[in-house]
Amino acid sequence: MKVSARFRDAFKLATAIVIVYAISLSQGWGTPYWAGFAVVSCGLSELGSSLNKGILRVFGTLFGAMVGLAILAIFPQDRWLFIILMNLFIALCTYMMGGTTRWYFWFMAGITVPIVAITAEPDAVYDFNRAVLRTQQTTVGIVVYSFVSLLIWPVSSRGVFEGAVGTLIDQQQLLLSGYLSRFAGNPEDTRTAQLRAPITRALGSLQELLDHAEIDTSEIWDKRHAWRRVISQLQAIDTTMEGWRLGFAELAQVDTSSAILQLPAMAQELEARFTAVKQMSAGKNGEYRLNEEVCTLDQENIATYTRLEQSALELAVAHLNQLENQSRKLFETISSIKGLTRADEHEPEPAIARSGAWFDPDRLLGVVRVSGVLWITMLLYFYVPDLPMASFIAILSTVLTMLMSLLPQINPLKALFMPGAFGTMLGALVHIFIMPHLPGFFALGIMLFGSVFGLVYLLYSPKYLIFRFVGIAFLLVLASINTPQHYSFMGVANLSLAFPIVVLVLTISRYFPVSYRAEHRFQATLRRFFNSCEFLVGSGPPPRRRHSFPHRLRTAHHLHEVATAPGKLAGLAHSLVPAALGTTTREEVQSMVASVEALGRRTMTLVEVRARSRPENVINELRREVDDWLINVEQTFASLAQEPEGNTQHDLRTRLDAKLDRIEKAAEAQFDSFHHHPPSSAEAKDIGRLLGAHRGLSEALVAFAGAAPAIDWVRLREPRF
Repeated sequence: MKVSARFRDAFKLATAIVIVYAISLSQGWGTPYWAGFAVVSCGLSELGSSLNKGILRVFGTLFGAMVGLAILAIFPQDRWLFIILMNLFIALCTYMMGGTTRWYFWFMAGITVPIVAITAEPDAVYDFNRAVLRTQQTTVGIVVYSFVSLLIWPVSSRGVFEGAVGTLIDQQQLLLSGYLSRFAGNPEDTRTAQLRAPITRALGSLQELLDHAEIDTSEIWDKRHAWRRVISQLQAIDTTMEGWRLGFAELAQVDTSSAILQLPAMAQELEARFTAVKQMSAGKNGEYRLNEEVCTLDQENIATYTRLEQSALELAVAHLNQLENQSRKLFETISSIKGLTRADEHEPEPAIARSGAWFDPDRLLGVVRVSGVLWITMLLYFYVPDLPMASFIAILSTVLTMLMSLLPQINPLKALFMPGAFGTMLGALVHIFIMPHLPGFFALGIMLFGSVFGLVYLLYSPKYLIFRFVGIAFLLVLASINTPQHYSFMGVANLSLAFPIVVLVLTISRYFPVSYRAEHRFQATLRRFFNSCEFLVGSGPPPRRRHSFPHRLRTAHHLHEVATAPGKLAGLAHSLVPAALGTTTREEVQSMVASVEALGRRTMTLVEVRARSRPENVINELRREVDDWLINVEQTFASLAQEPEGNTQHDLRTRLDAKLDRIEKAAEAQFDSFHHHPPSSAEAKDIGRLLGAHRGLSEALVAFAGAAPAIDWVRLREPRF
């Protein structure tokens, strides 16, 4: 029988909750809603995603429970050292959440410590039993929902993952076709530009989908390392294609078809290769045979172009050859996964690592926020003795703040107040008017099943996710199902008073000690981006210190900032309120963010080209001109960090073009000096790519200077509450 996803998920979740309540009550476990929470949190559509989240929840709970007991054992009588140590552990978990797809493990470890430690009073002697019980209930909830998902309308995560990979490859092929057409001199198709955003989103979600699929599918598990290489290769292809695209404007006056030898053959090979990869990912085996193509420049033809146009062609050819190499590796890996060939398990490391940054300011801000909330609520717990449900306030505030570290732009007042009011009224209705009339577990099970099924079915849309989760959570808490059963209006009244206090504390944390308003984070992220660009284009330390460990750490950090800032800015742009936008349209903000992304890619391209080039290939005169240009660009980035709209497009173009003209003349002089000793191919490519990277960064700076004035900076910086 085929049923809708809405009915299927609602039925499975309601069934699992009834079963875990039956087990908990039959065993005499108190507060069985903890087992219900485990079911609700892991009640996802696919079996693999549920199992993955469930495993992370169990091990995170176990780890957090052990740490919580250890903290209580070390500082049983010293409240301040107890809070400091608990704060340090929660801060560590919050920071680690932002750097992995398995963030749920760290989340559960972090929230379990206050659950075990803070709820110890006044029964501290039962801490160990309480920790064991929480772990038991969590494990039971996960196991029950896993069996329900496996036995009732099971949905494998494999199809979702492989479908996402196939869709992404199809989109990249369409993007490649559009780029090849534009590279040949045809006008840009607007549909091509619209593909970039979904490709970026898909690349960001593939690793998490793989985490889910490898849990419930043995075939994916056996090939998990190869699938991880596929994800890495798809990301590398996207980076190369975007770097290639950014150079199209500089080749507007160049006939690329005649300037680049083997271009038609390369285009045909890439199209056929992507088609074959797409067919293999869908389980089909075509007749394609792998061919290796290499693009080269027609030296006689390009002699008529300027040195900067030749350098742009050098970069374009480098990107095309790199794309050929990356797509060939992708074909070999997919072919190996499907059992058609064997692929090399090892890939060379890139010249510049774009990941591995040890420090992320945004994650550190999440640590500051959760620490502030923890101290505020613990001080309330200590010094306001009549505060209703004080431990609940401290625990729930910490839980929600850790979650908001993943989406810091959320306004807690708007996001939580109405769902909290809805959940409180629903739970109060059940506890006061329905629970006293239930004769036994059969009637209780019907009530639980009907309530949970109705909430999931009616609030299935993603926009009602918070309403659905809070509604079920408050229903389970306020229903107060326990052994023995008690009824009291005070539980409803206390929760009605405590939850607004939680929302108030979270709202305060949005403004203090660091403002999380979208307009403030937007400006701070943009400032950090320009500061990182300034560092990367700078001359840096003396040559003997450039490979030192501290300098490599700083470089990795700034590369990470430049790579991730455009995505953060795009998310913050959607959260800007009309008052902060002023006369600016959202399209103008997105246009500026796109120019920031182009500027970041150009900066990273320059860093890569400089890392791969050999300094001895650049003579003193050209080096002096390049260094002078770099100093000018450094100063430009420094001024943009303080005032993004401070450089007019005309003035910036005039200044940078003058510098580029001098660089071009110096390059011509260097080639003239090789009259009796012609440069090798490697030397010529080094110089050409360096010139192309410098020109590309200049054009990206000018493009940003053209987009920045459209922003109403006065309104964006205006103080408001």
